[in-house]
Amino acid sequence: MAFNVRTFKSHLSNTGTLPTNKFEVEIPIPPVLYNAEVTVGNIRRPQATFGETLSFRAESVRAPGVTMQLSSVNRYGYGPAQKFPYNANFTDMSMSFIADKESLVWIFFYNWLNNVFAYSPIDPGGRESNLNYRSNYMSDYAVDTKINVYDNDAELSTTIELIDSYPVSMNDIALSWADNNQFKKVTVTFAFRHWRFTNVATTDASITAAGPDKILIRPKGGSVINTGARPGNLGPGTTT
Repeated sequence: MAFNVRTFKSHLSNTGTLPTNKFEVEIPIPPVLYNAEVTVGNIRRPQATFGETLSFRAESVRAPGVTMQLSSVNRYGYGPAQKFPYNANFTDMSMSFIADKESLVWIFFYNWLNNVFAYSPIDPGGRESNLNYRSNYMSDYAVDTKINVYDNDAELSTTIELIDSYPVSMNDIALSWADNNQFKKVTVTFAFRHWRFTNVATTDASITAAGPDKILIRPKGGSVINTGARPGNLGPGTTT
């Protein structure tokens, strides 16, 4: 089919585009920090109330991806190799936060990391730690983080949910007298168990492998549909 500019423009007009600058981050406070406080001057600030601050201060997010681990197989024992997946890896997610004037965001992530693995004997609030150089329980420090993505009309397009997420690194921050009118930013990398799309507007369907030769599709709220043979069915050791 020949390329048609009008059809292309009509398609973009009807389906729209998704901007990268309209998003919102929801980071629950991990249980291990529910009762923690940060003292700034003479004011004690409970870290359990930092959720809204994190949402407002999240300047940029790199949403996670998926990478297949592949095994190369010579279908006939020789000749060109064909790749087959045997596992999947998720890429880590990174977020950049604009630091506040009291360094609460900076201190919050320091404390969170220190409660994943106790690397510091004393936290910035002055409390003695009894878990030096030990890992905490994941149920105490992992949370389900959400990234809400909006369209150009500020309508929710989809939500990315990271299950059992927690910080694994915080960047070093360069300070310089030559940097005028620059904001201090805290970049944090998160690991997680898995991620998924939620709040998807289209009909949801789960695909289940039903054996080496069949694909079953179960529409949401419907019965199983057998689509027949898996196209190609080229697994290791098979021939066409």
